[in-house]
Amino acid sequence: MSQQQIVCIVARQRSGTTALQAILAHTGRLENFGEIFHTDRLEKRGSFFGYCRERNILLSDVATAPALAKLVQEYIAHLRALAEDRHVLIDVKYNSWEAVRPAWRYPQEEPYLLAVLKRMEALFIFIQRIDVAAQIVSGHIARANDQWQNLSVDAKSETPLELDIRKIEREARHICAAEVFLSRFLRKYKRVLRFNYETLYEDGNLSAAAQRGISEAIEEPLKFPAHPPIRKSAIDKATSVRNYAEIVAAVEKVTAKHRRPTG
Repeated sequence: MSQQQIVCIVARQRSGTTALQAILAHTGRLENFGEIFHTDRLEKRGSFFGYCRERNILLSDVATAPALAKLVQEYIAHLRALAEDRHVLIDVKYNSWEAVRPAWRYPQEEPYLLAVLKRMEALFIFIQRIDVAAQIVSGHIARANDQWQNLSVDAKSETPLELDIRKIEREARHICAAEVFLSRFLRKYKRVLRFNYETLYEDGNLSAAAQRGISEAIEEPLKFPAHPPIRKSAIDKATSVRNYAEIVAAVEKVTAKHRRPTG
């Protein structure tokens, strides 16, 4: 059994992260705290904002770097204690890294928590989705159905969605820019596993290569579930969104302008 580690999933929404969390938690060796900066789950075990609320910690209390360093260290120690003899598994989405930062900081600097986790020698699992159009549309479909996992064909709305192309393009630009930005600070860091969503899973379950890579990185054998706890959405995006072809063409133009990091 290896020493307790911090495993941090870095990804954008609709990258298969919830399924990965469930699979890793199912091994019995990782304590899944999920998206620690989720603002709708303050009661969830391990929630960062829930942790601050319970202790009456105000934003003004941690505006300075020393005060924030103390908070983050104590919070990580809190997660370690909750995990007991298991590894700590957290998920930080592209757009939530700036949830904790000192007051005086340039926007192009390395995210504060990322630097802290690197100093702690955390293992990062960086997941990209090659098909950005499908990724964005998947989020809109889930939001329209108010269901984020295990979407079945029966759940599809009878009326196809019509999405705003300009907003989709802006979303695609944000995704590509975030990938490049975060990847830059992990480029020389040794404890990073990079995966593409499209090859991360085989028949709905975590691929054999991913299972092997994660086990080796954690330095202990993990017993993965034979069947995935969460199913892939069965809804066909092309028939669920009226202007899907137009969206695909628009997003392809956006992604072509960015030198996206490769998995």
